[in-house]
Amino acid sequence: MSNNPSATTQVISFRVTNEMYNTLLRRAKKQELKLSDYVRSKVIWDAKRSHKKKEE
Repeated sequence: MSNNPSATTQVISFRVTNEMYNTLLRRAKKQELKLSDYVRSKVIWDAKRSHKKKEE
């Protein structure tokens, strides 16, 4: 990773309950992903899915 300031990563913060966190952690482990990677892929997937619904 470079220290290029123009290549910033967007940070999404949101509150999760302990139960939600444990569920996410369990699912991430099942797919052998780090929690941050799992959440990122899930957010992107949900965004694409909701975008498709809007187009229909």
